[in-house]
Amino acid sequence: MKELHRRLMTRGQDTVDTIDFRMERALAEISHWGEYDYVITNHNVDESVHNIAAILCAEKLRRNRQPELTDVVRELTLEYFIPMTLE
Repeated sequence: MKELHRRLMTRGQDTVDTIDFRMERALAEISHWGEYDYVITNHNVDESVHNIAAILCAEKLRRNRQPELTDVVRELTLEYFIPMTLE
């Protein structure tokens, strides 16, 4: 929070009231951390970027985001069961 305040102050773009409002919003958002699926603390930019990429990859691979899986699984099971029933 100190770093956020420092950055907002040194930018010189916002009024004190705007900075106070933004700090209050940041506190409000942080207070809900337990409701988030993912939490990234930005201590190291490279690590944060890696973690964000990992989250994006994981979300892309969620079962409900891969509608083609139904057909893939059906084909896999048919490949296994059809030859066995013919033996």
